Amino acid sequence: MVRNTRGWTARALSVAALCALAGSVAIGQRPEPGTGEPMVTSTGAFTPFVENMDRSLAFYHDVFDMEIPAMPASGSRPYNNRNDRLFRFFDIMGAKERHQSARVKGIRTGVEAMEIQQVGAKKINLRVQDPGNATLVLLVRDVDATLARVKQANYPVVTPAGKPVEMADGSRAVLIRDVDDRFLQIRQPSSIPADAPQHNIVGIRAEISVIDLDKTNQVYKDVFKFTVENVTPFSADKGQRALTGLSKAEVRRSSAKARDSQLWFDFIEYKGVDRTPLKMRIQDHGATRIQLNTQNIDAMTAKAKAAGLHIVTIDGGPQPIPPNMKGTLISDPNNLFVSLFEACNGCAPREVPPGTAAAPAAQGAPAAAAPPAVMPASLYREEWKEVPVPNGGQRTDENQRISPVVVGNPNLELKVYGPDAKVVRVARHEGRVDIWTGMTTSPVAVMIRDKRNFVDLTGLARMRWVLRTNAIHPLHPIVKLPDGTLLTGDRTLDTHGEFLMTDIPFVGMRWYKVEPTRIAVMEEVVNPNLGRIDEVGVATFAPGGGHGIAGSANLSHVELFAKGIPR
Repeated sequence: MVRNTRGWTARALSVAALCALAGSVAIGQRPEPGTGEPMVTSTGAFTPFVENMDRSLAFYHDVFDMEIPAMPASGSRPYNNRNDRLFRFFDIMGAKERHQSARVKGIRTGVEAMEIQQVGAKKINLRVQDPGNATLVLLVRDVDATLARVKQANYPVVTPAGKPVEMADGSRAVLIRDVDDRFLQIRQPSSIPADAPQHNIVGIRAEISVIDLDKTNQVYKDVFKFTVENVTPFSADKGQRALTGLSKAEVRRSSAKARDSQLWFDFIEYKGVDRTPLKMRIQDHGATRIQLNTQNIDAMTAKAKAAGLHIVTIDGGPQPIPPNMKGTLISDPNNLFVSLFEACNGCAPREVPPGTAAAPAAQGAPAAAAPPAVMPASLYREEWKEVPVPNGGQRTDENQRISPVVVGNPNLELKVYGPDAKVVRVARHEGRVDIWTGMTTSPVAVMIRDKRNFVDLTGLARMRWVLRTNAIHPLHPIVKLPDGTLLTGDRTLDTHGEFLMTDIPFVGMRWYKVEPTRIAVMEEVVNPNLGRIDEVGVATFAPGGGHGIAGSANLSHVELFAKGIPR
């Protein structure tokens, strides 16, 4: 189920992550910027570096009900204006980037998906035991219900049992892979404080795999001035073994927190298993950084250098970053990136290019708030019908092949494409009629055309389809543009042999042209116009395997939530 999101403006969010660091925590009297004991006082966002920001935000919204910024009418959130000072801070000169956050009301730590393009990012092969791996930990009220949503959305479960396991502290946890193939732990604590947020997610932690726990503790305690506690010796932790599938691993742990922060870092060192320290650049898909609000950033940066930490920021010192912040990007002893930030008095005023939509706000005019993002109303629904058989005869593969009579909604047309599309048939399973592809000898696309309307698939539009895929036979979304071009998206739909109600959003994907006679995937199409679509459906790019437990797909009841555009 998709819920409404808070309609934050993209402009506000692109600077909010920095501004929040300066003012999100007000405990005690703070010294003037650039003075006081050098230390980290609090933490900001947990930032995974991702391939596609829109796709990553949709994951946190659709699976975990986290609030995300409204999607523009274009169907894609914009890249931020060029900011050379920010690029010097990250050492990504010549890049383009965008970053926005998924949040839970009452939890200060947001999950800030950041996408960096044009500087040669690569995908990092992550293993949970490798030093530098950062696992986001979501503390939830109901781990079983949360895992059910993960499975319904077809994200892989890493925990071998496929279900939550009991941990040493009495919590129950399960490890999954998210939409970017990163590790994410879902954990239900043994007890939940009365003042916890009124949301299924009640807290966020960060689990960091480390090279050497003693050295890591020393850096965070002595350099960053974190509180470090709960240090344990190596042990054969049954819960961690069951959680990760590392049956021979021993682990030792500690927990660390900045003075005014809600976010706990859980450091974990593995032994008894193969592990390789991760080598990443900030733009690589798999890298993570955590924002650290800092007191006296110049002295703090010097202190980090003296401790042997690697300074990533160009010129090795704090970089002024609009609006009036100074920042240093540091790689900790495990190649986890941490951003030191401190407010400054006029060192970097906001820079707004002339003629941009943000210019009036920079000159003092109030910025209009974006309306809340709302999923469109249902445009149509179809439940399919069997093909009538004269005189009550037996239904066969031949006499149940699809024809116009299988469509019950008079406003819809069923279209099927592919060399062997003629053998696609209807069948009855679990009391429902569905379209079945098992007898095809070629890829096929099954699509629906609204006779009255083109459809707008931007924003929160989605198709809700009861699907079953069998024996490694995944489906992909497919659309037809008004000029006849077929495009397929890279989102994989796989129900592993179960009938599941599956929501299919259309934003946040890469799109590829499909050759219509063969249903063959061709070249990528960048930023297609999803605002005016002629037909929409799903495609399988593998032939069917016939009856029994073989490759096929069943397409049952379907409903489209989208805005109609009269033809």
